[in-house]
Amino acid sequence: MILSYIALTISTVVVQVAHAGADGAAAPKPSIVPQPARMEVSPGAFRIAGSTSILVEAGNADVRAVGEFLAKRWLDTTGHVFAVKASNGSNAPEGAILLTTLGADASLGDEGYGLTVTPKSIVLRAPRAHGLFYAVHLRWLTGFVCVC
Repeated sequence: MILSYIALTISTVVVQVAHAGADGAAAPKPSIVPQPARMEVSPGAFRIAGSTSILVEAGNADVRAVGEFLAKRWLDTTGHVFAVKASNGSNAPEGAILLTTLGADASLGDEGYGLTVTPKSIVLRAPRAHGLFYAVHLRWLTGFVCVC
């Protein structure tokens, strides 16, 4: 099971984020460790609310386990219960967070991932569930999203 995997080896990370300063102006690139292979920053932020769904790739138990872990982590942090639902799509609908291996860039390796944050959705895409596991452990939320 993916959650029992605890080695901390981080590989390539590709991040595209929507980020804004307190006044709504574009903020400098956020500090991320390890440094992403590529990062594009644009205005805005995704707002997480109690109605936000975490969508996971249908039929992939390891991806589902990562989604359940993320929901539990945010429950502990926010007090909101986040629904974890199966999805057959490779794009997140508005107001959702999608975790998937579909359409992932194989060159990211087993533990790499891509993160796209827009004001409408978040997509975490990795060649393997291990990459998604690392993605939800990193503090990429700070500055990218507002847990409201």
